[in-house]
Amino acid sequence: DSLNIKSEVFIQKLQSLSMGYAYPTLTGQAADNAWALRKAGLGLLANLPGNARAVACIEDTAVDINDLDSYIQDFTSLMDTFKQKCVYYAHAGAGEIHLRPILDLNTSRGINDLRQITKQTARLVKSYGGSLSGEHGDGRVRSEFFPLVFNKRILDLFKSIKKVWDEHSIFNPGKIVNPLPMDTDLRKRIDRPDLTIKTGFRFDPERSFYQSIERCNGSGDCRKPFSAGGVMCPTYMASRSESLSTRARANALRNYLNNKKIPWTEDQLHKTLALCIGCKACTTECPSNIDMARYKSEFLYQRIKAGKISKVDKWIAHLDQRYPMAYAFGALSHSLATHKIVEAKARKVMNIHPKRSIPKLAKVHWYKWWRKKGVHLNPKKPKSRIILFCDEFTNYFEPQIGIAATLLFQSLGFEVRIPYVRSSARSAISKGFLALARKQINTLLKSFMQIESDPIIGLEPSAILGFKDEFPDLCSQSHRQSALQIAKRVYLFEDFIYAAFKNNIIRIDQFDSNLRHIHIHTHCHQKALGHEDHVLFCLNIPTGHQVHKIQSTCCGMAGAFGYDIHHYDLSQQIAELGLYPTIRKTPASHYVVATGTSCRHQIADGLKRKSFHSAQILYEALLNKLKPFIK
Repeated sequence: DSLNIKSEVFIQKLQSLSMGYAYPTLTGQAADNAWALRKAGLGLLANLPGNARAVACIEDTAVDINDLDSYIQDFTSLMDTFKQKCVYYAHAGAGEIHLRPILDLNTSRGINDLRQITKQTARLVKSYGGSLSGEHGDGRVRSEFFPLVFNKRILDLFKSIKKVWDEHSIFNPGKIVNPLPMDTDLRKRIDRPDLTIKTGFRFDPERSFYQSIERCNGSGDCRKPFSAGGVMCPTYMASRSESLSTRARANALRNYLNNKKIPWTEDQLHKTLALCIGCKACTTECPSNIDMARYKSEFLYQRIKAGKISKVDKWIAHLDQRYPMAYAFGALSHSLATHKIVEAKARKVMNIHPKRSIPKLAKVHWYKWWRKKGVHLNPKKPKSRIILFCDEFTNYFEPQIGIAATLLFQSLGFEVRIPYVRSSARSAISKGFLALARKQINTLLKSFMQIESDPIIGLEPSAILGFKDEFPDLCSQSHRQSALQIAKRVYLFEDFIYAAFKNNIIRIDQFDSNLRHIHIHTHCHQKALGHEDHVLFCLNIPTGHQVHKIQSTCCGMAGAFGYDIHHYDLSQQIAELGLYPTIRKTPASHYVVATGTSCRHQIADGLKRKSFHSAQILYEALLNKLKPFIK
């Protein structure tokens, strides 16, 4: 739409009416920006505090563009009679402003206003010769008010057409023809107090756990096919089943909390939520910013408190505490881990699928290498200091990545420090052991607050992004300010490389110009909470690199999810959406980069193909440049 309005006075008026929530910025390029505008607008609508919601009951009304100013004035006067506020946004240039009254449908007053505002708006639209539904259709919300908009002859024609094509009213009963009252099927918690739940996460003071779930407006963006792009929702993309969508999980959890006793021990609800793989895509791709990974974790925490504890989940949540002990026994641990009887027992205890390989502890872990050798390789006159976050996954299973990153930064002139980290709390968070996670997070925050304010750089997205995502809302209240301060110092590896290059700390001439074809799959947490474009940017710094982005959703492994015997098939279906088919087509001489440890394990198990971290590729390019000068 082009914004065909004679004066900016109208725009200013909309902004004031909308309490700052108007989006009348459409230009001739609006088609290019339509998704961003819609996402921004709906995100604001979903994030209003408390139980009040910007309700989509009259949002599609449209009038002639020349009548729009007068229509909005009359509508605003109508809202004043109800003493209600409204959000105004969207297609001003087409004579259609989305109008959403802010109503609390948990109160009898809110439900009464819902009906009366819709009814009076229908009459107002009729007086202007406009349309009650200029864009999305009428459905159950507006069909009841057709007699106020259409004459009897038109209504009779509707009924005749319905009878010809759908004599027994099989399709969409109660819509358009013989409609039910608009408030027939509302989720009703009328004048009941909000549920009081002592949560593990610290939810916004203005929005409880229940209210956070209520943000789901049912738009169904989580039901898009893989071809539409993005990550959300991997399980729906793979299965095309409504029950495996983000919306279905939100509806299930909301329904139980709304209509039944606290459902923490409910197995059917657990089964529904268990298939959320925690990719975090809904936090940014859902227009309501639903964070289903967090809601699932909170549900599991409440379930644990209620006495329903999965032995497998408990084992996984505490697994990172067993790594040091296993490593201490060195060769014995490695021998036992590769013994067929021991491996079979481990698979049974942890429900690991027969086709999954069990990750093996490295013979020399990253932190031990650092203490013995790496710390002595720091430059004598460093240009800057950084802290590398030695997460448990890189430390014990893929130390070669941590070592490559360490040597890369040291060779570029950085003084590197690596504090000891026992756990990133990722395993405990994912399995709902939030009390354990809080202890681990508090320990981390204490440790890093004692270190000077140097940048903290992480290699594993799921581990380092906890500082920015969950830690401020999981730590003890006394550590919250520390969590917020540390979060500002945290970088993913690629984000730091990007910033260093932009500030001329890293230069192109420091790397070789050898040809490398590189195909990149980015970890889903990095796509959702980080900057995927920085991965592409930093691997394009060496001039010889030909970098290709793999069009993929989540890899399907998602930590422990893909190992589970009950989840293996779905895990593979997700990988087959884009990741596997693309890698199968790439020549063996090409590099595959996967920025997450789960992603690399999925590729290794599913395709028997080695994949790398960005740090390894850049270190190779740097090392080749330095070789002629190394004695």
